[in-house]
Amino acid sequence: MDGYTVEVSSSFAEFWRYNVALMCGCFDGADTRTGFVAAEDAVADVGAGLTAPPADYPAARKAVLDIPEAARLVLCVYVVPHTLPALWRAEKIGSKTAKAGFDWSSALSALGKLEEEVQELRAALEAGAAGDEPHGGRGELGDLLFITAKVAQMSGVDPEDALHRACDKFDGRFRQVEALADKPLGEYAEAELVELWKSAKKEES
Repeated sequence: MDGYTVEVSSSFAEFWRYNVALMCGCFDGADTRTGFVAAEDAVADVGAGLTAPPADYPAARKAVLDIPEAARLVLCVYVVPHTLPALWRAEKIGSKTAKAGFDWSSALSALGKLEEEVQELRAALEAGAAGDEPHGGRGELGDLLFITAKVAQMSGVDPEDALHRACDKFDGRFRQVEALADKPLGEYAEAELVELWKSAKKEES
C-alpha cells in the first residue's frame, strides 16, 4: 500500500484531562519491521494535575500521523491522563510500542540497555554536569528509570507495585538500623552505616 495519513479526532467534553498519541509499526511482506512513526497531541505534562481545561483548549482535538509505504501496519492509540504516575506511564508506553513492533527481543536485552544507562548516569555525575543540561543528571536518571520500567514490563512485573514493595522493605530495614544504633546515625562513618545495614538485613532472616 502507498503511504497515507491517519487522523484521530474527538470532541469528547472531558478530553482535556488526557494526552493522546498515535504510534504505528510498519512491516514489509516478510513481516520485518521497516519503520516506526508516532505523533502526539498533549494538553499538559503528565503529573500536571489540571483541574480545568486550559484557556486555549480547542473544541475538538486531533492527532495526525503520516505513515510511509508498508505491507502491514500495527496502529496503536495511546491515551493517558495527566495524573498517571510516571512509572505507570513508562510501563504503558513500553507496552504500546511493543505492540507496534518496537521492542527488545527479551528482558535480558533490555537489561543490557539498563546497564548502559547506569554508565551514562555515572559519567554525568562524575563530570559534574548540571541536572538540566542535555546529558545531565536529570535526563540520564530519567532514561534509567524509563528502561527500568521497560525491564519490569517485559518481565511481567508491575513497576509501581515493585517500587512500593521496595519502599516497604527499605523502611522496615531502616527502622531496624535505628534500633541497632547506639548513637545518632549522623555520627557514624559511611562504612559503619553499611555494616549496620547488613546487620539489619540479617535480622530479617
